[in-house]
Amino acid sequence: MAHAQRIDTADSDQIVDQALSQKLEQRLEWQALLHVHDQEPYIKDNQFLLSWPRFSLANELTKNISALLSANNTTYICKFPARAIWLQQQLQLPPISFAQCPDFLEYLDNAPADEIKLVYVSDNITQPSSMMGHVLIQFSGINQKNQHVDHAISFFTDVQGVNAPKLMFEAMVTGKKGYFSLTPLQEKLERYRHREQRNIWTYDLRLTDEQRQRIQYHVWELKTAPLTYYFSRYNCATLTHFMLATTGDAEVSKRFSHMLTPLDIVKSSDAAHLIVGTTLLPADKFAIRMLSDSYSPSWQRKLKSAVDHQALKQLIESTPSPEEKFVIYQVASHYRDYRIDQGKVAADQAEFNTQFEQSKPLVQDFSIDLSQYKSPLKAPDDSQFSVGSGYDNHQYDIRLDYLPAAQKLEDDNSQSASEHELLLGNIGLKYLTQEKKLKLDYLKLYSMTSYIPYDVLTGGISGKFSMSYEPHVDYRLTEQHATTIEGGAGLTHQVMPNLSISVLGLVGIDYFQHGVSAHVSPSLGLIANEKYDMKSVIQYQRIYTTQQFSQPYNSIKWIQSKRFTPELSLQFTFEQFWNNDKQKTAYALMLKKMF
Repeated sequence: MAHAQRIDTADSDQIVDQALSQKLEQRLEWQALLHVHDQEPYIKDNQFLLSWPRFSLANELTKNISALLSANNTTYICKFPARAIWLQQQLQLPPISFAQCPDFLEYLDNAPADEIKLVYVSDNITQPSSMMGHVLIQFSGINQKNQHVDHAISFFTDVQGVNAPKLMFEAMVTGKKGYFSLTPLQEKLERYRHREQRNIWTYDLRLTDEQRQRIQYHVWELKTAPLTYYFSRYNCATLTHFMLATTGDAEVSKRFSHMLTPLDIVKSSDAAHLIVGTTLLPADKFAIRMLSDSYSPSWQRKLKSAVDHQALKQLIESTPSPEEKFVIYQVASHYRDYRIDQGKVAADQAEFNTQFEQSKPLVQDFSIDLSQYKSPLKAPDDSQFSVGSGYDNHQYDIRLDYLPAAQKLEDDNSQSASEHELLLGNIGLKYLTQEKKLKLDYLKLYSMTSYIPYDVLTGGISGKFSMSYEPHVDYRLTEQHATTIEGGAGLTHQVMPNLSISVLGLVGIDYFQHGVSAHVSPSLGLIANEKYDMKSVIQYQRIYTTQQFSQPYNSIKWIQSKRFTPELSLQFTFEQFWNNDKQKTAYALMLKKMF
């Protein structure tokens, strides 16, 4: 039978009292199984919470124990196996059998969890669906057919469409339909690594048999749960957090926040010492750049020409160094795969592939460990708060800046593939000391800037897109606020490892209180990562507006950052606007805390 031994009503009431006296409702494992933090449930539906809408942890515990001990408990046990087993263990109830749960048993047979791993997929800030990265759980084991199988347990939403403001509003405010899936892992890896060119880190987790079983059983409980996806409060990271929190690890549980990101999950797992091994599966584009990073553009052009003209064997034969032969072959292999992924070369093109078969015997094997190269575990936290003072419009002010997710260009990007900025809900407040007035200085709903250095083998287009409410100056250097949508593209050149310059062409529409204007602004930028954990970001723009196109004006902005610790830094900002008649200058000094 698929139930525990029948228990009398009086005994049932006594068991409920026992559970409440033990304060089982406060246990971390129980709250994680309910997707509850600080008394707040994150799945608000009576299909998942038996006490909804009169939810409380104690009431939910009572309802679940009553359902488990009822005469007809098969439905409960088959729907909530993780809860049933945990309650049975804590209350020392008779053993539970799942013999009458054929669908659940089939799931266990087909998706074994002999090993459970955490998978982090790197971000792609140019795509709304992946701008913060992605995190999922991997099940691995031997199925009923004695075959090794890997499955991905993932939570996501549909972000297709061209109406970016609508997508952002739904994902942030109203919520979107969430999709919880269990699929063959290889399908996911192929899409992330080849189609989307994203790196994949896999982390081996230190879990007991009991913890692995609880996670595996809990995945089944989520199969029919009505899930709503919110970008901020319930996303792939939130759901993964609750799955890992079912282990009862206090370090994992305490690192919950109302806006979790995939990077938060990786870092909390590391802080809890759950991670015992790391493997990186690099995207071809990333691997090409990493392996050829120390070689000149002429070296890259020579390799590209050799591969394109089926002369790889001759290039390797003419190279004396065994190590360089190995690098050439590895870069060429990734370049071949990248060309195939881009549809530039057919995967079965015989002539193109023959050169690799002929070249392989000429290359001595070496080992390259990429797992710690630009590691997510070394990346800065992706929320921040800044406080400081500034001078603008002939008066001093006190400033506050809050960024709930992502990072700014002046932050440490050393663990990313390129310099970039991603702002989501960045808000700035300013207190004017002379006027004694607090005002909203800016609200950057969404801003993406990516400076990808142009590469001979993979190309690379830099770009920017933003939607914001912030101050603007016109051709007379008069300041007023506007809602702005701006975008553009250009090129970045890596002058040396720590210095890059970029040129972008930007266009935008500005919605002022009394009218609409458009602007065009060529932009020249410089980013320098300096000694002593300092960084300079300088940008010059010449701005043409439809208000007075024949009277363009100029702006230059310099941000100098100094990091004291990975979490604490100081930024000095100097900004100046000028035209043929006058100039306007502003500056600020801000202390930033990452968290």
